[in-house]
Amino acid sequence: MLIAPAIGKAASATGQIIMWATEQMPFVMGIVVSVVVGILLTLPVSSAAICATLPLTGLAGGAAVAGCSAQMVGFAVMSYKENKVGGLVSQGIGTSMLQMGNIVRN
Repeated sequence: MLIAPAIGKAASATGQIIMWATEQMPFVMGIVVSVVVGILLTLPVSSAAICATLPLTGLAGGAAVAGCSAQMVGFAVMSYKENKVGGLVSQGIGTSMLQMGNIVRN
């Protein structure tokens, strides 16, 4: 409870920096934001909580959504051989965290 306000302010400041950088260099920062959010989706951490603490709006928010979508659909298609239709559907519309078993194994 003592450090939560400081963490919240730091996360908010980080989100503001990301949005500012995205406005300065939309193409490059859009790619960076989408890749980072896509990676966060796959890690066994709460990506929803991380994204909620970074109040991304506008172009940065759109890049985060595009990264999430591309990551989940990409992993679903990539792992079709191992997981068949059930894996395709669950990863494509669910979560790419289901891919962690294949990542660790390979």
